[in-house]
Amino acid sequence: KLSKFNLRMRKAVIGGAVLGLLIVVFPPLYGEGYITIEKLLSGNEALLLQRSIFNELQSEWMLLLFLVGLVFLKVIATSLTIGSGGNGGIFAGSLFTGAVTGFVFARLVTLSGMLKIVESNFVAVGMAGVIAGVVHAPLT
Repeated sequence: KLSKFNLRMRKAVIGGAVLGLLIVVFPPLYGEGYITIEKLLSGNEALLLQRSIFNELQSEWMLLLFLVGLVFLKVIATSLTIGSGGNGGIFAGSLFTGAVTGFVFARLVTLSGMLKIVESNFVAVGMAGVIAGVVHAPLT
């Protein structure tokens, strides 16, 4: 029979190991995500692939696939952090998810050739939209 301490320790070790593996493969998952948001806002999105195993495969489509993966994996990483006893919240993760989603949408529109839009504007709108939805606040 496991004591409460052993159970908490096991959850922390397993959660930390899985989270560490995710961060090795997807470095932008580390931290709250403000560095990723800053890179998207400043037009340095290609730097997000640095220090990842996908760095050698740099292309427009690889970047978009990488970012779409980040959106889903950030939710998993946050759940692992909180579930294994770490600290976490909804604000920074929501901003991260909105920023990446807004950027991906804008880049897809640009790549489609329909319009040439300013991607940083969609990063900001994505952040505002997701945080408004998460906290149930009107977007004004």
